Amino acid sequence: MAEREQRPRHPALDTERFRQDLGRRAVRGTRIVVIAQVLRSVVQAGALLLLARLLVPGDFGLIAMVTVVTGLVAKLRDAGLSAATIQREDITHAQVNTLFWFNAALGLGLGLLVAALAPAMVAFFRQPDLLWVTVAIALVFPLGGLQVQHEALLRRQMRFKAVAVVELASVAAGVITALALAWSGAGYWALVAQMLVAAAVSCALATALSGWRPGRPAWGAGVGSLISFGGSLTLASIINYFGSTVDDLLLGRTQGDRVLGLYAKAYEVLMLPLTQVNRPVRTVTFPALSRAVASPETYRAAFVGVTEFLSIVVGAMVAFMIVFGDGMITFVLGAQWVEAGRIFMLLGIGGFLLPLWNLSGLVFITQGRAREHLIFHACDLVLKVSSVVIGLQWGVEGVAIAVGVRYYVAVPLLFHMLGRSGPIGAGDLYRLLVLPFAFDLALLGALYGLRMAAFGGEAPPVALAVGLLTTVAITYGVLMRTAVGRRRVQALRRLSDLKVE
Repeated sequence: MAEREQRPRHPALDTERFRQDLGRRAVRGTRIVVIAQVLRSVVQAGALLLLARLLVPGDFGLIAMVTVVTGLVAKLRDAGLSAATIQREDITHAQVNTLFWFNAALGLGLGLLVAALAPAMVAFFRQPDLLWVTVAIALVFPLGGLQVQHEALLRRQMRFKAVAVVELASVAAGVITALALAWSGAGYWALVAQMLVAAAVSCALATALSGWRPGRPAWGAGVGSLISFGGSLTLASIINYFGSTVDDLLLGRTQGDRVLGLYAKAYEVLMLPLTQVNRPVRTVTFPALSRAVASPETYRAAFVGVTEFLSIVVGAMVAFMIVFGDGMITFVLGAQWVEAGRIFMLLGIGGFLLPLWNLSGLVFITQGRAREHLIFHACDLVLKVSSVVIGLQWGVEGVAIAVGVRYYVAVPLLFHMLGRSGPIGAGDLYRLLVLPFAFDLALLGALYGLRMAAFGGEAPPVALAVGLLTTVAITYGVLMRTAVGRRRVQALRRLSDLKVE
């Protein structure tokens, strides 16, 4: 036994060799993930445009019916164990092996559950074609279960180029398959094949690139705390899922499908550009903070630097969308969506807090505070439901305002819970909001003045172009041409020199 314990650790599990190069890896990884995100978005957008012309709306609607169930079941797929693998400072082959088989068994079980629900879905939607479509899509879950730990190890090692290869190759393979089948007249089966091929390619590549191979199942290995940690994250994710859909549920129940369609599309358009920025940053920041948690100063500098910079950039995007949202919606979606423009602008109220909101969850997770993370999401769910119920008294616009205001109401609770322990205090969080909010409000006023003075309150395409160029110019000027802005940019650049002792 002693000899076995003295054997060198598997390279896929060891993080010591790059701890002295942590910051540089994070900065380099950010560039890779951002480029991959842009390429992925381009491929997906192109595929959507082409498939929309090769297939009929009913084909997409059939798949959407299935995702009503699979969207919730997907929250259970990895049971939070990928985050546990990334976050844990030291982890053994036996532990990862146990987690691998746990995820594999869970994926198989979820796949069987989805397949078993197929007859019920046929009865509920009164659509016989759903039976075999649901059974086929259920195969995605076993494939995902086999992939979880391999992908987690790639992220733990901050091998973002490999992660990008997995994501881009799987998306491209799925798209090519779907286009070929749609062209040949396969109908909705082209979309089913897209999901299956993407899942299979993603699983195969993650397994090949991780360099780690599971052994025979051997339960135990001290994984109880890891499963408990992952379980808390999963429950928090489920609560967050219900919180993110309660506005759709209540609006659809009380206002009808047309109003819900306007609201949902406005929310989708608002979140699209924000997600493109937040997702890659979160992908890189998670493993970087997990490795830096033992060095309080490094951890604080990394979190504050990334969050403050991102708040300024995203806040500028939100300011533009609030002022020009009605014209933007009409330009992007067409005149039939003009009523969604005002909803879009009102939803933007909460957008200024989204970078901090999204990244603050990493503080709980990287510090191993999954229980507090769960408690906060439970409290936030109560706030979200209450805000939507109150907002409904004034219709869809009332809901849009209430959803945005709820972020600000929840901030004191969030900051209190985040600052209770660890290197980041509540005061640090309040202070890092000062500059971004001052800049965002000033930009908001400048853009509104520009729209009223130059375009008489209208928002034709030329106004959108002028407003966007003005936003970019002002943001660049503040960050690169003022002493205060340059200090923030330099603080972000210094992350590449950070080391964990």
